[in-house]
Amino acid sequence: MSGSSPSSPAPVITLVNDDPIQLSFLSRVLERADLDVRAYASAEAALGEMDRQRPPSLVVTDLYMPGIDGWRFCRLLRSPEFAPFNAVPILVVSATYAGDEPDRIAADLGAESFLAAPVDPGLLAQRVLAILQGRQVRTLPRVLIVEDSRTLAGMLRRTFHEHGYRADSASTVAEALAAFGDAAYDVAVLDYHLPDGLGDTLLDAFRSARPDCVCLMMTTDPGPALAMDWMKRGAADYLRKPFQVDFLLERCARARRERALLRVQDMLEQRTRELRESETRMGAFLSAVPDLMFTLDAQGNFIDCHVPDEARLFMPREDLMGRNLEDVLPPDVAAATLAHVEELRQRGATSPYCFESAHGGETRHFECRMAHCSGDQVLAMVRDITDQRRAEADGEILQAQLLQAQKMESIGRLAGGVAHDFNNMLCVIIGLGDLLLSRTEPDHASYPHLAEIQRAAQRSADLTRQLLAFARRQAIAPRVLDLNPTVEEMLLMLRRLIGEDIVLTWTPSPDLWRVRLDPSQIDQILANLCVNARDAIRDVGTIHISTRNRTVLESQCLNRPGLVPGDYVLLTVSDDGHGMDEATRKLIFEPFFTTKAVGKGTGLGLATVYGIVKQNRGWIDVASEPGEGAAITVYLPRDLGQAEPRHHEEPAPRPGPGRETILLVEDEPAILAMAVEMLEGLGHLVLPAGSPAEALRLAEGHRAPIDLVLADLVLPAMNGPELARALRALHPEARTLYMSGFATGESLDAAMRDEGAPFLEKPFSLKELEHKVREALGAG
Repeated sequence: MSGSSPSSPAPVITLVNDDPIQLSFLSRVLERADLDVRAYASAEAALGEMDRQRPPSLVVTDLYMPGIDGWRFCRLLRSPEFAPFNAVPILVVSATYAGDEPDRIAADLGAESFLAAPVDPGLLAQRVLAILQGRQVRTLPRVLIVEDSRTLAGMLRRTFHEHGYRADSASTVAEALAAFGDAAYDVAVLDYHLPDGLGDTLLDAFRSARPDCVCLMMTTDPGPALAMDWMKRGAADYLRKPFQVDFLLERCARARRERALLRVQDMLEQRTRELRESETRMGAFLSAVPDLMFTLDAQGNFIDCHVPDEARLFMPREDLMGRNLEDVLPPDVAAATLAHVEELRQRGATSPYCFESAHGGETRHFECRMAHCSGDQVLAMVRDITDQRRAEADGEILQAQLLQAQKMESIGRLAGGVAHDFNNMLCVIIGLGDLLLSRTEPDHASYPHLAEIQRAAQRSADLTRQLLAFARRQAIAPRVLDLNPTVEEMLLMLRRLIGEDIVLTWTPSPDLWRVRLDPSQIDQILANLCVNARDAIRDVGTIHISTRNRTVLESQCLNRPGLVPGDYVLLTVSDDGHGMDEATRKLIFEPFFTTKAVGKGTGLGLATVYGIVKQNRGWIDVASEPGEGAAITVYLPRDLGQAEPRHHEEPAPRPGPGRETILLVEDEPAILAMAVEMLEGLGHLVLPAGSPAEALRLAEGHRAPIDLVLADLVLPAMNGPELARALRALHPEARTLYMSGFATGESLDAAMRDEGAPFLEKPFSLKELEHKVREALGAG
């Protein structure tokens, strides 16, 4: 590609850039296009030489330069003082700005085009050739003249055309608004008195739609108040009719220059703010990075570096600057580093490498990664991987712990599934048992047998609750609470539970952080841990309960699978019993594992604690040795919410027979039939549905009010809250009561809490059903 024919001289390009690297790069690109390049490091030098030579074919300039910057340079080239250069095209190449705004500013100052640096060499050559061949012409500024005098409007339009503007005119407010909406005008000259309104209307509309448009007002009687009002509204200037046209042109040019400079100033301030914010962010980022980072030249000299406070490899930053790798590293490590620097320079890439260095009496391991920075400089990042290597050395232990966790997870899923199915059967047994007891006189021969069946069913229900707790599927109602008062309320019951021969001590931590979980789960945790501790004590001994706050760091989680960094509240139950060996410690949380004699325990106590803690995203630590007692510490995640008071619900008085209409939705046929019989026995009208679709059909066909929707949380095709929302569209008067026998997931639990509906846990007795129905209806 060439900018000239073989017989004509090469076009002269005046190139101005204060950055020597950019100046050299742009010169080479233009010279390869067969152009005669005259390169200057300042606008002053370029203007001095241009005055003594024939005008160049094109000026290529940067914007941000010391002395006369690119903006002033462009204005000088378009000024009467430098008339020979007024028609010379200008191409701005700058990294100072990018996007549409710089193009408009460049056009305001008379430049033909703008390219953002760093610029692609091919694109630069194409743009220069297009300008030289007249295919890239200067964007002329557009002016809209709003004047109802055709004579004056025509004269102004011709004058603006002669001075390099694209001029249009309008004679009314309506015409001006339509024209302004169709084109992007740089200047608007507005008469104040128009046939269909005032120029104020256009001034406000134009300034609102395009703040960069220069608006000049004109009228025959601009009083002080009117002039002040125009300026407050954003007018750049105003003129009194009649006026000299040259005076108007000068005012327009001055206003456009001022507006361009204001835009430049705004952009400079914005970019300065962005630069400072970027530097602040980068400083904060570097301060948080624990890795050592440094820049090296080809000989291994330190050019710049970031040394974190905890770095264990090098000396402080001020002692490193100007020194060589060989001054601070062992010879073999320095040689290996320099070899990687050379490999990066030759091949453009190098693989990470590791090395060792003695520090403070110990050998530490480091990993180094490198990348090109600029020129021959290399950026290197050194990371201390000693802890990682130690963790790898403990890989067998971690693998065993992982396998144990996976086994516990599998057992939990199996136990949860069995408990869920068993729960449904128990729900039918307990419910129908209650119905039979309610219809049997106490002196009947079958009454004691029925009562014993109920007691056995309740004990079975307790077992399923423990299994569900272990499997993390226990139905819960978590809330934010302070552990200290919750534990204190349990102390009396716990002392009765462990007996008089064992001393129970309690050390609450002041200013304890809050946690979020179901208070009943704290009761389960404490009861099971204290019973476990009691059984480990022979004759007399001590059980100690304590709480405290703890922040867990990432490094402290390496050998503790399941523990994640963060703030925790610790609940510890310790005893001075016979302790446990390692084999026992590995098995204590497995369901049905027990060290007691046959018939003396279910083996679900600690499994229940394990499930509750995992359900609440916590962790458990066990410290015990044979003959040294044991300490089990529960880690519960900190919650930043406000503690909610713990409510003690008094048993509701037995209400009279109900007569409400209840839509019952349950997909288990046996439970559906049992619940229908229970509710009808309580005097309610029951609409039974075995699926959400059937429930919606019943609700749509039932014209009378529905007082209550009693629905399972988990249903086919649609869950409980979704069904309740659909039913409220048909029966907005209906209240809601949910039931379930296991945890349904955080999203479903959250939906239930947001709705504020009460909850009935399966399996339930007749009294529990009656109580919850009364509560849901507002009578409990």
